[in-house]
Amino acid sequence: MQEPQVDGVALRQLSLVDRAKRFATLAHKGDKRRGTNLPSIIHPAGVVYILKSVAAPERVIAAGWLHDCIEDYGVARKILASEFGEEVTAIVDDVTEPDRSLPWDERKKQALVHIEKMHEDSLLLKTADVIHNMRAMRERYMSEGDGMFRHFNAGREKQLDHMWRLVGEIERRWKENPLLERLKFELAEFKKALRAV
Repeated sequence: MQEPQVDGVALRQLSLVDRAKRFATLAHKGDKRRGTNLPSIIHPAGVVYILKSVAAPERVIAAGWLHDCIEDYGVARKILASEFGEEVTAIVDDVTEPDRSLPWDERKKQALVHIEKMHEDSLLLKTADVIHNMRAMRERYMSEGDGMFRHFNAGREKQLDHMWRLVGEIERRWKENPLLERLKFELAEFKKALRAV
């Protein structure tokens, strides 16, 4: 039996990060960012860019590509573990909300409590994810104003309060986080944008 290939290259010859990128691109295929016409793959790509800027380990960058696969696309954990190993899958698992059927408030409360238990690899990915989401929300808010929040499960005040608490918990948990200052900057810029519009 011939070994599986992608673009003429045997899968096992690709680096861990390249395999993760290809897998994520297929998982996200055809999907759009909430309330936009932008392809959803731009989010993991943006998260990976942030992770690379602080020379994150390869396992964290691979998990950056894959971090929404379980939560948003229903990819089974065992498939990720089989394709990318337990180390990468554990990071993805750590940043995945356990029960999306719960109300928004309850899910966000659980996420805040969970930060205390996160491994630093997972927390680095979580920080990059929050930075990219906050930046995207700020840019949308500058063009759409409060109307932007109709695409989300919580309004302006709840979103801002959650961001504030999230940044505080991340800072409390890991003060040496190489992305912490950027995270705090993004929160300050988002608050400034809310006041400006």
